[in-house]
Amino acid sequence: MTTGLSLAAALWVFVGVLVGLSIGFVLAKKHYRKKYKQEHSNVLNCATFWPQTKAGKDRLHVFAVATHPTNELHRLVRSFNEIGGVPIEIIGLGCKWQGFGNKPLWLKEKILQSGLRPDDIVLFTDAYDVVCQADLSTLVPKFRSFNKPLVFGAERGCHPNSSLADQFPQSPTSMRYTNSGGFVGYAGEILRMIDQSGIRPHEDDQEVACQYTIRYPDRVGLDYRAEIFLNLFDLKANDLEFVQVVGTQENRAYRWRETGSIALILHGNGPAKNLLSTIHSN
Repeated sequence: MTTGLSLAAALWVFVGVLVGLSIGFVLAKKHYRKKYKQEHSNVLNCATFWPQTKAGKDRLHVFAVATHPTNELHRLVRSFNEIGGVPIEIIGLGCKWQGFGNKPLWLKEKILQSGLRPDDIVLFTDAYDVVCQADLSTLVPKFRSFNKPLVFGAERGCHPNSSLADQFPQSPTSMRYTNSGGFVGYAGEILRMIDQSGIRPHEDDQEVACQYTIRYPDRVGLDYRAEIFLNLFDLKANDLEFVQVVGTQENRAYRWRETGSIALILHGNGPAKNLLSTIHSN
């Protein structure tokens, strides 16, 4: 009988500990979310930058956000240096990742810290699923051909908020919707977008980009033909053609069959990371 009572008491103690831990976890999570929803302090105090970007022709500055080094990050840096001919500066190494909102917030702080002029051109890409596949000497003329102060890559799906899909204009290609994994624009316009969004670290940068595209069609262009950015999500390998081109170190790149365009930058967003790895290894 005593043994039975001891086991029952032990069981209740165990249950009590589990309940206590669960309550503690919920409260800690609530405190964490509340803290970062209200955070307005600088978040780049921990950052190191590698390699340093030098302002070149047309004052082009290239950035990506990454908190830790990986093979994919080295692949990105190597592709910009060796193929694109333009170094890319990594923002946020060593920082604590709080959410996708870190990307525009850290980019904003970097632009301000660097003293970039409003008319400086900034190219921003994701870090772990992007490669440069062509000489970036044509980037600035291609950007300026849109006659918009900000240009995003386009993709086939409307993410993360599909309810916005009907608010996008029709596209001449299958790429219709904003993708925030690659954009190029004047520094002043990028700061304007970030400031107007009021984005917080835990919020989704792509939803902010979609909302800004819809609200300001006269200020935002989408790269429907993938002249600069090709987002690979929902594409298959046979949608691409491996061709010989002039202007890349190894004279090879992938062309999107739908338009015949050879994008400067490939983005293996979502499940397309596998496709990017496959075609990049060829």
